[in-house]
Amino acid sequence: MKKGSTYKKWIIALAISILIYFVWGYFGFAGAWVPGKYDEKSKTYHVLWGLGQTLVYTEKETFRIEFFTPFKRQGLIDTNGKLIIPFLYKHVHYSTYNSGTYLNYFLAQNTKDKIGAIDKENNIIIPFEYDKWPYTFSGGRYLKWEKDNKVGLSDPDKMIIPAEYSFVSMAGEFPHPFFIAAKNNYCYFIFPNGQKLKKNFYPYSLSINEDQYVMMKAIKSAAINQNTWVTDIDLHYIREAPIPIKVIINKKKLVNVSCGILDLKGNEILPVDYDNIEYFQKTQMYLVRKNDKVGVFDFENRSWKFPLEYNEIEYLGPDFPLTRIRKNKYENEYWVDNNGTQILSSKTKVIKVFSEWMNHYLIFSKNNKSYKMEYDRDTENFKWHQIEKE
Repeated sequence: MKKGSTYKKWIIALAISILIYFVWGYFGFAGAWVPGKYDEKSKTYHVLWGLGQTLVYTEKETFRIEFFTPFKRQGLIDTNGKLIIPFLYKHVHYSTYNSGTYLNYFLAQNTKDKIGAIDKENNIIIPFEYDKWPYTFSGGRYLKWEKDNKVGLSDPDKMIIPAEYSFVSMAGEFPHPFFIAAKNNYCYFIFPNGQKLKKNFYPYSLSINEDQYVMMKAIKSAAINQNTWVTDIDLHYIREAPIPIKVIINKKKLVNVSCGILDLKGNEILPVDYDNIEYFQKTQMYLVRKNDKVGVFDFENRSWKFPLEYNEIEYLGPDFPLTRIRKNKYENEYWVDNNGTQILSSKTKVIKVFSEWMNHYLIFSKNNKSYKMEYDRDTENFKWHQIEKE
């Protein structure tokens, strides 16, 4: 009789324990103890009765075990079995970025299939309003979140850019970056201190130069129907030549692309108002085109080397550093070196320019005589001598 009574007590105790476990799983009481034992060797927590399933071992403090309840919900416990995150979620996990940066929150999916983030006290850090899991961005230092075809960014601590932009791109260098984003057909420079600078164009493409300034190609906001967002730029229809560049947006409207140069504070060194900007001679020298006119802008000195009033400007290249210039179609061309010094006047006639491997020269005529010009790389001077007429 005594043995039967003891057996019943064990059955009742076991039933109560299982019931409590199910209640924990359903209602998610934080701080409860999940019966089981942690195995240091295998880095797993073995749940009593096998009612839980170990999923992931992480390295964040002691919050290391992630497992299913019988209700197919997940929570987080520490190595002592203490429930840190209640069993309220379809999925809960902790992860690091690719850069090795630790998140100070847990990513989770609630029972309505929405994605968000919580801290170890189950406080909501990022609202549960996203349909997709975030993915690493910019070398893994940030997470990019998507909602209704719009994107935002979070850092290891919080959401830093709300998911209300059509795209977000990082500019500048870590650990002092800033972001360039597009919203409502406008461009925004977004800085770490929360400052936003609005620009009247929609970025089409951009690049950050090694000297840390932004080369921008964009569509002027005034050219876009303000009742619609730019949702599509047809990359199969990009007319780079003749200038200006043209693209099709939203599968139906043909628009011009404007170009400019901005510094890392969003100041426009060259306003986004030109037909094209390309490298000229060296990195900080740019050939600028607008309305069939061309000029050369010296970025380093923030000045025009050649004003935007010429018909043609052509650089032959570093192996034969001459620039051909024609102010208008009615005038003869003349030639200058990299310093702007005139080498050949408009009274000379260039007959031939030859460039092949290490052999570069120019043939010109003046006063009914022919000359061959070559470039001495050691002295960085041009030399010429008379030859028989070609």
